[in-house]
Amino acid sequence: MEKTLLGAVQLILDYLEENQNCASHIVNYRTPEQLVQAFDLSIGSQGLGEYEALLPILEEYLNHSVKTGHRQFCNQLFAGFNFPAFLGEVFTALTNTSMYTYEVAPLATLMEKHLIEKMCQLAGFPNGEGTFTTGGSNANLIALLCARQRYFPNIKEQGMQGLPPLVCFVSDQAHYSFQKAALVLGVGTDHIIEVATDDQGCMIPAALEDAITDCLASGKKPLIVAATTGTTVLGAFDPLPAIGTIAQKYDIWFHVDAAFGGSVLLSQTYAYLMDGCAQADSITWDPHKMMNIPLISSTLLVKEPGQLHSACSTDGGVYLFHEQDYDALQYELGRSSLSCGRRVDSLKLWLAWRYFGDKGYEKRINRLFRLAGYAARVIKNHNRLVLAAPPQSVTVCFRYMPQKPANLDQFTLQLRDRLVKSGASLVNYSQLRGEIVIRMVFVNGDMHETDFDQFLERVLEHGSELERAL
Repeated sequence: MEKTLLGAVQLILDYLEENQNCASHIVNYRTPEQLVQAFDLSIGSQGLGEYEALLPILEEYLNHSVKTGHRQFCNQLFAGFNFPAFLGEVFTALTNTSMYTYEVAPLATLMEKHLIEKMCQLAGFPNGEGTFTTGGSNANLIALLCARQRYFPNIKEQGMQGLPPLVCFVSDQAHYSFQKAALVLGVGTDHIIEVATDDQGCMIPAALEDAITDCLASGKKPLIVAATTGTTVLGAFDPLPAIGTIAQKYDIWFHVDAAFGGSVLLSQTYAYLMDGCAQADSITWDPHKMMNIPLISSTLLVKEPGQLHSACSTDGGVYLFHEQDYDALQYELGRSSLSCGRRVDSLKLWLAWRYFGDKGYEKRINRLFRLAGYAARVIKNHNRLVLAAPPQSVTVCFRYMPQKPANLDQFTLQLRDRLVKSGASLVNYSQLRGEIVIRMVFVNGDMHETDFDQFLERVLEHGSELERAL
């Protein structure tokens, strides 16, 4: 085992070194059919017999994986490599425990509680509570569950029979997880009302109030208003103070989906983007995005203590939850969670935050904003590129403009496809106001301006080649 472990460590070191090599490929692109041929996926009746036989398999896995720590990976809302958090992942797997009781996860429980308290303080929830979740989508789902429990405290026992139609208000740029939450909770996707946004992608408060009054006039029950701080396409931040005032006026649960943007609370320069979040009843915050923690690191913060237990608890679990000489509701985190077995996600975040500190993270987040600003200026001043919208945070959307007449949407898709299949740079695309745009996200704290320059060279190279083919 020791020899194999040392071999695995060497694979990790080689992989990390390659991540730092800007000339290396992010991925050796293969179609699914090609990858099936290249990698043996079979599981036979006989095992491998020795641990060392795992090493070439692990090496092949790394060879065929996307290097999300590479500085040319700007495809998702997560990227980069975080060494302290990586160590946390390793030791989390090594100890292999679960977050339902203090008895089985004593220090991890205290770490999670401390992290939640710190995040609540930053968000303006001095007496708040929270939980780590399996992702931002799950956090948004639990927020809806808490809202439903507040207004209908007997719903856990009696179900939704006889209730008026429940309505959720989100912006037309909100994450699709609200649709899934409506599906799971029985609210129905038809009762997710998408409120209009302005040219910057921010929810229009007047349009929200109009939608609420229409809902009330039709005899429906407004359940939740969900603002977004850091939309997935433009990185837009909804105007929280105005939205919160409207939610309070009509007594509607106010949720902030800050999965992407919540980390700006660590920056004195950009924390203003979250102004008004203290008015919220709940907040989703994913440290695996701007804080660069390995997936999954996601939390739901709730202002009023007891809401999570009220919404998520049921009878049962007598084999697990026992009488203790400490406050069970405070330290038995499984009593306030939808999950029974739940992975320890606290250690990796705690280690990284302990290592960088508040100031270290502030510097990293400020740098991401500067990189996005630099990219926007370069794009704006280039005669072949057009900025789709001024960046509001760390997302930059743009288009390549060919000199010859062309279908721009098709051209953009082909350009992005060439970039992906080249393996040299990985960037995403999205639809914005009916047009296809390249969406570049700056969340790798180790990225430099020269990395963007290198990316842009490749965009222009592939764009020119496509133009010649027109």
